[in-house]
Amino acid sequence: MVKKMGKSALAVSIGALLGAVLMLSGCASQGKHSTEAKAETKAEKTEAATEATQEESKKSEAKKTAAAGEDHVECVSGDDKRVIHVERKEGGGCEVHYTKFGQKEVVASATQDQNHCSQIRDRIRTNLTNAGFSCQ
Repeated sequence: MVKKMGKSALAVSIGALLGAVLMLSGCASQGKHSTEAKAETKAEKTEAATEATQEESKKSEAKKTAAAGEDHVECVSGDDKRVIHVERKEGGGCEVHYTKFGQKEVVASATQDQNHCSQIRDRIRTNLTNAGFSCQ
């Protein structure tokens, strides 16, 4: 009978110990979730800052390109000559003019963001270069 009580007391002790371990691990995992949430928030902030920096870099590059006189690009392949010209307007607007086979037309415009016209000019230039044109 003493052995049964001993086993019973041992079972109660093991149950209490197991309960304490579970409580402690529950508390520990809450701290992990909080730390993970903080890490995710920090990562999101870092990503947003990186995107903002990249956007500023694109705008800065567009301004440098415009200052370098690249608003007028001529591309040639044999007898075929294409011209891309960005006309910048006061107040921030712009138009992209594209001349092909002597026909000039506006292929893009923006009312405020001149960077848009620079991106279109660069895309056309890349397409022509990929098609075998030499652009300057």
